[in-house]
Amino acid sequence: MTTCGKEAYWEAVEAFKAESKKIGFEDPCEALNLTSFEAIRAKLMAGPMLCFRKGWKSPFIGEEVDMLALVEKLHHASGPKFEGKERIVIIEFWDF
Repeated sequence: MTTCGKEAYWEAVEAFKAESKKIGFEDPCEALNLTSFEAIRAKLMAGPMLCFRKGWKSPFIGEEVDMLALVEKLHHASGPKFEGKERIVIIEFWDF
């Protein structure tokens, strides 16, 4: 992560904390069951999970699986179409 990227990350964290306080969460890490923002950043810095890396083979079927192609099929499972003007919310479905 570049210095600019690092600064942007921490600015986003501070903005998130401020918005969380407005709705009554003093510690968003505790409310969301997160270890820490430093731990989240370390996971992001490590790169994508193995299953999203080119050439990854599923241990269950022993074949390459293009996870990105599978994820791309999940077009707006519910809710309005993303136009690009809205705020982005990232939801992590996997515990890694």
